[in-house]
Amino acid sequence: YSSSVDVLPVDLFIPNVITPNGDGINDYFVISEKGSDKTINSYYESSDLIIFNRWGRKVYQSTDYQNNWNGGNFPDGTYFYVLKCKGYKDKSVVYKGSVTIFAKR
Repeated sequence: YSSSVDVLPVDLFIPNVITPNGDGINDYFVISEKGSDKTINSYYESSDLIIFNRWGRKVYQSTDYQNNWNGGNFPDGTYFYVLKCKGYKDKSVVYKGSVTIFAKR
């Protein structure tokens, strides 16, 4: 028995701004599928997220990221991320970009 399955690429929404001011809106760096509440863990077997400050110093790291980074106690500014996602049969995808923190508490 065999079956054909269409596998479509995941279209992730990775925010470029967070506003961790405690108002419950946009307080965390939430990575999800565009137009859905599904997180990266719904699509990939594992993920590794590393966030760097503007000088290249690692300020955060997570395996199987749970959408729980709010900038910690770091100052407002631009930070850079590398998100490595491992999929089925070791198919990997790497996302890189920046996120800016505004309105810190």
